[in-house]
Amino acid sequence: MTITSYRLNDVSQGLVAVPLWIPPSGMALGLVTLFVATTDDLVVPYAAAAPPTTPPGRAKTAAVPGFER
Repeated sequence: MTITSYRLNDVSQGLVAVPLWIPPSGMALGLVTLFVATTDDLVVPYAAAAPPTTPPGRAKTAAVPGFER
């Protein structure tokens, strides 16, 4: 719908002629973002390298002795 409105140069009726491809472009952008996020969630578990589970600075905190009494 967004592409068709853009190709046909549709504008709204009234005093201010707003191109009609602008309002549905937010929905199209959201669908692209959802597709990228879903694809990322499906690809990462099957990748060869496992993603880090802890931040790099906190990886060795378990080996450091604490100040327990």
